[in-house]
Amino acid sequence: MRHVLAAFAMVLLAAGCRLDVAIEATIGLDGSGEVAVAAALDADAAARVPGLVDQLRTDDLTTSGWDISGPTVASDGSISVLAAKPFAGSDELEAVLAEVGGPGFVTATFERERAFAETGNGVTDEA
Repeated sequence: MRHVLAAFAMVLLAAGCRLDVAIEATIGLDGSGEVAVAAALDADAAARVPGLVDQLRTDDLTTSGWDISGPTVASDGSISVLAAKPFAGSDELEAVLAEVGGPGFVTATFERERAFAETGNGVTDEA
């Protein structure tokens, strides 16, 4: 699947089209949270893949715990999809990030600091 996406991205790059992907992790005070992945194709990229909205299959993502919103077609012809998955703590955060791009694609170090009347969470990541 990653090879197909990489090839698709290369075709879009060669054609001057744009594919934006953003990965965001939201972490609560208890260390649980959610990873969200947003992908957006500009109108030129979307036009090069006729029927993309009808062809996009997300059943495997839903089966593995991802909540999928979209695909959504904007008035300018761009297409966006949002996938989100919750996690219970740092071990699950690392596993969810590995689902996004494979092991080592995004590495994250989760740290929790506790001091008198304070708790802080932090993530250091590298893609």
